[in-house]
Amino acid sequence: MRKKSGFFKKAAACLVAAICACSVLASGAMTQTAEAAEDTWRNTYGVAFEKSGTAVTLAQMKDANELKMICDQYTSVTLGNEMKPDYMLGGRARLQTTAEAKAAGYYIPSGYSEQEVPKITFNTMDATMKICYQNNLGLRGHTFVWHQQTPDWFFREGYSASGAYVKPAVMDKRLEMYIKTIMNHVYDSPYGSVMYAWDVVNEYLHAENSGWEKVYGNCGHEPSFCKKAFEYAHEVLEDYGLTDEVELYFNDYNTYMEVQDILDVVKYINSDGKICDGIGMQSHLDTNFPSPDYYIQALTAFLKAGYKVQITELDITCTDENTQTQYTYELLKKICQTQKKYGNITAFVWWGTGDDTSWRSSQKPLMFSKPGQPKSGYEKTLQAYHEVFGTGADLPDPVVVPAEDGFFYDTFEEGCDDWGPFGSPVVDNSRKDSYKGDYALLTSNRDQDWQGCAKTISTNTYKGGTAYSFGAWVKAVNGYDPQEFSMTLKYVNAQGNTDYAGIGSVKVAAGEWGQIKNESFTIPEGASDMMIYIETPKNTCDFYVDEAFSAPEGEDPTTGSVVEPTKKPTVTPTKKPTVTPTKKPTVKPTQKPQKKRVRYADLDLDGSAHLFP
Repeated sequence: MRKKSGFFKKAAACLVAAICACSVLASGAMTQTAEAAEDTWRNTYGVAFEKSGTAVTLAQMKDANELKMICDQYTSVTLGNEMKPDYMLGGRARLQTTAEAKAAGYYIPSGYSEQEVPKITFNTMDATMKICYQNNLGLRGHTFVWHQQTPDWFFREGYSASGAYVKPAVMDKRLEMYIKTIMNHVYDSPYGSVMYAWDVVNEYLHAENSGWEKVYGNCGHEPSFCKKAFEYAHEVLEDYGLTDEVELYFNDYNTYMEVQDILDVVKYINSDGKICDGIGMQSHLDTNFPSPDYYIQALTAFLKAGYKVQITELDITCTDENTQTQYTYELLKKICQTQKKYGNITAFVWWGTGDDTSWRSSQKPLMFSKPGQPKSGYEKTLQAYHEVFGTGADLPDPVVVPAEDGFFYDTFEEGCDDWGPFGSPVVDNSRKDSYKGDYALLTSNRDQDWQGCAKTISTNTYKGGTAYSFGAWVKAVNGYDPQEFSMTLKYVNAQGNTDYAGIGSVKVAAGEWGQIKNESFTIPEGASDMMIYIETPKNTCDFYVDEAFSAPEGEDPTTGSVVEPTKKPTVTPTKKPTVTPTKKPTVKPTQKPQKKRVRYADLDLDGSAHLFP
């Protein structure tokens, strides 16, 4: 047994919040008070609903200014994409022997009949857990079982894209390996106490033509693989003594239209004992549909059935802000009233920090135009709260601990050193070639030439208007001779728009290593959410990176030398990359099939447009 007694008994601030939650919910006699000037979602919804949350990326968490805004408003975050299976597993399987996997801490279940196990990438999740722990934020695990953003090779023989689909018994063991390996990794971590809930299954009722269906068939209201997924997750919580502290959820969209279907599936999952704690209502809404009353009918049905509920991905599209403001006020007041009557809504999560980074940004679905810039609807959300619960809790101001960053010198001898895919290629360290040492970073399986490898950097270290040194050694596996490489900074500019600045480039002869280096690159003024990435802008070849670094201006840690900085960067910072992606490559929603004409649509970051009559 791995039980950790008192695992979640953390900082005094958490205890204060819990006490305040009880006092706020008990003081229902105060139905309407003046709005406290210091009230935020953190000390209102974050108390009455246990958690006030938002969807983020690691890059946002590593940005000092954005982290402060997150801590001011929220007590929980969800990685919108970076814990989904395609991020954890990669676009192509990176296989290791079962012996190697066991030595690395992977869970290999009894009866696992295969000789190899795919590698799982933990870097982004680990970095996020640490930032959450240091800033007293909870983290929702999102997600294990999903029909989208799960690589097809995960369902096939030999973990190969060309293999036949495996039998259900084989897939059961793969699923057990995957879930238990990740959860064991989390709760063995010194920062694992931040992970308070998991979306074990996501959107099962809409999983048409998926890998799961090709392995298990159409399971209707009794999906055995979903039940097994909850069993595996629950077993881990039992092993660590966390069944009373961590909750497991069945998460879906259009829940207000599928109440009985969801209740039937969850009843089946719990048929041998309660292992699914509750229902996640994604809540990607529009001011035209559903009506607040229709939404509340579903919420109430789930609570009356004895389940906890988390509102997991709320956003509200609209045609104009005034309509959105009024709709949001009416909906949230009814949600607050429902919570006051029944309790058991244990998280209230908005799907993004602002319209500028929302996956539905053109429809402006959030209460902030950008972090720190509230819209009129924000004040109405607080009004809705006050009219039901009274004043917010008197919590101490959050003490923000910026992510540890600093300069980097990455040799890839121990792993990927926090580099990951830019787009959807496979990124892993490899010992097939290297500039120095035994390993280099290999980027492969690129679909488009702008895709490559990337690393987030933060404003804690890299200040706008200041010059720094950046560099990396690169080599093409195949492609043109000579091959052109470029290093680029992707960032959000002072106007809140995504922008790009070229750091440097180099042409490298076939079979040779070459160095991209700019010893005096100036970070643009006002830059935030920064990421550097390396690509071959005229080719989709596989390539290696080694000895990547950042340093104070004029320094090169790969040689130990201090060079005289040039007066201007080699590449003008405002220059765009050769091919500019029109959207964040990390979010690749796939449209679901349309079977008939529709009147309304519910949209979901976890997928795409969800259509219904």
